Amino acid sequence: KQKASIAFLPETLRTIEPLAKQDAEITRKVRLSVGPSLKDVAAKYAGQADASAYLAGKIKNGSKDVWGPVPMPANAAVSDDNAKVLADFILTLK
Repeated sequence: KQKASIAFLPETLRTIEPLAKQDAEITRKVRLSVGPSLKDVAAKYAGQADASAYLAGKIKNGSKDVWGPVPMPANAAVSDDNAKVLADFILTLK
């Protein structure tokens, strides 16, 4: 079993940051969103004891009607450990 690692996060964040800035500009102009921002997700579940496990489950299995009518697809290729790492990361956002 491969251990989860957050070593990929710094490089991933450097790659995502310019896209996130561009996305923020587009979102302000268009005001169209398919799902919540990761910060909104973090705020909604802040302080909930089971938030990490709950979000890891949503990352792996997808969800429907939690944030609107567009479902979030399942990510079965993501390991349980990596889903937990991603959920924990999301919960650190402010």
